[in-house]
Amino acid sequence: MADNLFPTKIESKSKSVQELVMNNEEPPGNYFYEDGVNGVLDSSLPVLEMPVIDISRLTSPSTSREEVEKLHSALISCGCFMSINHGITGVFLDQVRSVTAQFFALPMEDKLKYSRAVDSTEGYGNDMILSEDQILDWTDRLYLILSPEDQRQFKFWPEKPEIF
Repeated sequence: MADNLFPTKIESKSKSVQELVMNNEEPPGNYFYEDGVNGVLDSSLPVLEMPVIDISRLTSPSTSREEVEKLHSALISCGCFMSINHGITGVFLDQVRSVTAQFFALPMEDKLKYSRAVDSTEGYGNDMILSEDQILDWTDRLYLILSPEDQRQFKFWPEKPEIF
C-alpha cells in the first residue's frame, strides 16, 4: 500500500547537464520553461526577501517559540531560509565549497562511479524524472544521506578528492 504514495518514474535517467555541454548537444525540451509557465518571474510581482532564521534563538527557552513560528512561516511562504548563528565556521564552509568544486571538476567517468540508482535520490546525477511534463533543473548534484548515520550508503561517497 505504501508504494501507491509515490508516483511511478517515467524515465530512468537523463544525461547530466555537463554531458550535454561536453557532447555539444541541445538540451531536451524539459529543461526549458515556456513563457509565463513554471517559474518565469513576472516583473509586476513584488520580490520576496529571503527570511533569516537565527539558529541560536531556536535553543533558547525565551526566544525559541518565536523563532520556530518564524521558521514555520518562512518554509510555508518561501520554502527556504537563510540561517545565521548556526555555529559552522567560515573556514569549514570554505573547505566544503572547495571539496565540492573539486568533485564536480572531476572527469565524468569518475563522477559516474557514484551515480544514483533509478529509484533513489542518493548519489550523483540530476533530477529524478517523475512526470513527462516535469521541468528539469540545469544542475547536476551529489546527494548524500548524512543522518541517521546507520543509513549512510558509502558506495555513493566519492574517494576523490581524498579529503572528501
